[in-house]
Amino acid sequence: VNMYHGHLESIDATADFDILFAGFARLLNNIPESMNTYLPNSQKQIQSHQELLNIFWQCIDLNSTFRSYCINSKDCEKIVLPILYIMYEYRNIPSASGLLHLCTFVLLHMSGERGFGVALNRPLLYKLPSIGLPVMSSINAPIGTHVDLMIVVFHKMIVNGMKSLHSLYNCMLTILSN
Repeated sequence: VNMYHGHLESIDATADFDILFAGFARLLNNIPESMNTYLPNSQKQIQSHQELLNIFWQCIDLNSTFRSYCINSKDCEKIVLPILYIMYEYRNIPSASGLLHLCTFVLLHMSGERGFGVALNRPLLYKLPSIGLPVMSSINAPIGTHVDLMIVVFHKMIVNGMKSLHSLYNCMLTILSN
């Protein structure tokens, strides 16, 4: 009996979900936020995002109640935006192939519920700090949605990504169709 899996499956309190979701969102958003500062090196970037994504994947895989909470919470995009940023930034780095697979599997797992597509149709209010991504928000009003950003990131991964990511193309199409 795996005690870790047993404890993850047994979590069912909303207060615990609040703490878990806030922690994952804060730590995952450290990656784009550390790159979106005016002063270089003013915010230190964590280097354990692959381990963090692996733990998040285990949480949503083993605890379907937590997965539903993440998807139906009003801030689902706080998890999706850093994942899309990681996918875009690491698409040409061969040593990050496993990280890209992990990001795709997290999105695929979350896209199985209807609420995920509804949550991603909200306007995009945050600008990711990447050169090459179109600006989808302006000062006055948002221009695009999170789904638009996802389509652009998947397109960039297919067109400009590594050939070893060919196995993820069907998963990306499934995520978009869900």
